[in-house]
Amino acid sequence: MPDNIMSQIPGEYLSPSRYWLPSPETASDATHEVLCTLPRFGAVRITYQRMTHRHGRMRSWFWTPVCAELHTESSAPD
Repeated sequence: MPDNIMSQIPGEYLSPSRYWLPSPETASDATHEVLCTLPRFGAVRITYQRMTHRHGRMRSWFWTPVCAELHTESSAPD
């Protein structure tokens, strides 16, 4: 299993990767993965989890990053 490098990635690097995520209100899956290139890290696969916050009768859905792993291309066998 690849190492989780989430604690080493600054928040300002994670913020732009949210734009590739579907709307949390209409998404059918609880997790979503995004592959992006980050400065100092290269290709990183970030896993987001869909979460909810309830305030009275209102409910808000949002994505939060839970895991980040360095992405390495695996070569296909000949």
